[in-house]
This record gives sequence, C-alpha cells and structure tokens, in this order.
Amino acid sequence: MHLSKVAEDLLINLLCVFAVFFLVYLYHDRKPRTERQRLYVLILCSMLGIIACMFFSIPLNEQFRLDLRQIPLMLGGLYGGIVPAVLLAAVTMAYRVIQGGEGIYSTFIILALQVAGLYLILPYFRSMNTNKRILTTSCLALAASLNVIVVMWLMFQRSVPPWDIWLWYLIIPVLGTAGITYVIESMNRSSLLRTEIARAEKMSIVSHMAASISHEVRNPLTVVRGMLQLLQYDDFAADKRHMFLRTSITELDRAESIISDYLAFAKPMPDKLQYLNVVHELLHTVTMVQPLANMNTVQITTNMKTAAAVVQGDKQRVQQCFLNIMKNCIEAMPKGGLLKIHALQQDSDVQVLIQDTGIGMTKEQVARLGEPYFSTKDSGTGLGMMVVFSIIDAMHGKMKVESEPGKGTRFCITLPLAVAYPEAAATQQ
Repeated sequence: MHLSKVAEDLLINLLCVFAVFFLVYLYHDRKPRTERQRLYVLILCSMLGIIACMFFSIPLNEQFRLDLRQIPLMLGGLYGGIVPAVLLAAVTMAYRVIQGGEGIYSTFIILALQVAGLYLILPYFRSMNTNKRILTTSCLALAASLNVIVVMWLMFQRSVPPWDIWLWYLIIPVLGTAGITYVIESMNRSSLLRTEIARAEKMSIVSHMAASISHEVRNPLTVVRGMLQLLQYDDFAADKRHMFLRTSITELDRAESIISDYLAFAKPMPDKLQYLNVVHELLHTVTMVQPLANMNTVQITTNMKTAAAVVQGDKQRVQQCFLNIMKNCIEAMPKGGLLKIHALQQDSDVQVLIQDTGIGMTKEQVARLGEPYFSTKDSGTGLGMMVVFSIIDAMHGKMKVESEPGKGTRFCITLPLAVAYPEAAATQQ
C-alpha cells in the first residue's frame, strides 16, 4: 500500500476518535448530568470509537490491518477508570474475534498489556495537571504503538510491513492523542468554569434577594411597631386608634405579599399538574382585578378567540402570573386607560395577549424585566415580574414584551397546549 494512503487512512481513524470524544463533552454541556450518566456515555462513545477505528482499519497485507483503536481505549480508561478500561478491552476483543483471521492471539496480548499499563498509571493520572496529562497520554500512545510493533514483529517476523509505515503509526497516534487530550482538558476547564460562574451568580442573587427582602419587610414592620407603640397611650380618640389599626393591618398585608412573591419565585412547580382552561383562568383573574381597574378608571376588554385552550400547570400559580401582569398594567395607567386581554389558539400553542395604554417602558427597562429587584415603580420590589417569568418558564412557555414610552406595553405569553386532557377541563366555566 502507498505510504500517503496509509497516513490518510490513519488520519481518518483519528478523526473518528476526535468526533466521538467531542460528542461526549457536547452531551455533558447540554445540561447537568450525574456522574453515572457521564460514565455511561463515556463508555458508550469509547466503544463506538473503537468499533469505528476497527471498521475503517487499514489492510497492509494478508496478515496486518492497522487502526487507532488503542486511543479511545486508553482515553476511555484514563477518564473513566479501570472497570471501563476492562470493558472496552473486552468489546475490542469480541469485535476482533468477529472479524476473524490471523492475529487474534496477538490482539489479546496487546490488550492485556494496555490494560495493565492503564491500571498502573491511573492513580497518578487523576492527580496530574493539564500539561502532565497531555504528556502522559502522548507517552502512553507511543508505548501502545511500540507495543503493537514489537508484538507483531515477534509473532510475524517475515511479513512485517516496512519501517516507514510504522513511522507514521508512531507519529500520528502521539500527535493525535496529545491534541484530543488538550481538547478534553479544555472542555473540562470550560465546564468547571461555567459551573462556578453559575454557582457564584446564584449566590449573588440569593444574597441580593435576602438583603432586599429584609429591607422591604423591615419597612412595614417598622410602621406596625410605631403604631402599636402609639396604641399604648389612652389619650387618642377612637377614630385615631382605628386608623392606627387599619394602617398596621395594611402594612402587615404588604409584608405578607412580599414574602408570598418570594416564596412563589423560589418554590418549583408541583409534580402533579392540573389541566387548566386558559380562558377560564383569564376571566377569573379579570374579576379579581376589576375593583382595582375601577379605582384607576381603567376599562377592561376581553376577546377570547378560543374556548377550549387547555394547558398543564398549577392553578394558583397560573392565576398569580396573570394577576401580576394585569396589576402592573393597571398601575401603569394612573390617569385611566384601556386594558385589552386576548386569547387565541395557534397550532399546538395558546397565545395570551395583555396590552395596556399606560406610560410604557424604554428598551433598556424591557430588557431588565425579571431581574432581581428591578422595578419601574418607586415602591416596587420587582418580585412580581420575577414570579411571572419563573412560572412561564416552569410551564415551558415563552413571554415577549413590547413597549414604548407613552404608548403602553404589550405582553405576549405563549404556552404549550396539553396533548391529552379530560373533557371537563376544556368545558370548564
């Protein structure tokens, strides 16, 4: 076989190995996995890499076929452990038996030596830094190639391929293994860095929310404490004392509302979801906010173009989501205005449109909606919109906000319809 063809086929083998390990770490980065899940995927992909290398092996003569099966076996063992290494060696041996022909005994000897080498080096490999790991895997790749050459030469001296082919067999695995190890280590560092950043962001949000909540709750409690102190004195008229009590109750309700919003944001969606008619929940929420709308001279109009849009969710949280948006819209129209509420079904989704004619927001303010304690209201905490985004995300929905200062705001909520639901949910009134 021509020398350049051998090099080309070895590079194809190397590409197969690289693709396999790239898919492993691409899978890891999609979402958090358990260690057992990661190990299973690593073993499976290493097996596929070994089989791909052996399937695309290079026939040199009637006795010799070259491939780079030792690379996925070695890397799978180093990053998975000795048990996966033994399993990968067993798969390699089984596939080699299926292939048939001469060299089965030599394959067994080579695999036994490779597994023994991995067993010896594995305890030290786990404590190495990136540079040492790259150097170690490169040396192991060179040793594995030399191992193949020596065993083959001892068993088949008369038909060993020329030395220049073996030279490629030494160079390509070493350079390829070094490159793949570098990519693996880089991906590991990136994954670890993302995890640390996410953890730091969560801690920052929690600490910020804790400080803000304590500040927001302390204000009404301070007012209540002052009113209770005043009630100790008997020189206040009855109407004054009633006013102190009403103020105290109002402030306690405000503190309770802040805590409820925080708990709604922090509490995940229940495991057992209900089938909910979106139109029914919207109309029920409208009746709840109607008194507030009347106080602010806001007219509410509804246009429900679907009567049986059923979704899965928690009844109280869905109502709270709609309630928070409608309250914000009404409060954004202090001089009165129009609140439009539409619902329409589109293919496999239901779309809820809530639009006001209020003061509106800038693009920068819209972009910050849902951030911890960002609010366009002077006395707002921002928890209401955080709860809204949390509920919609938990229901696998989306929300788009469009606004312009002086022209109002439009909330577009898209929720996936329930695939199968009881007939009672569709006719809920």
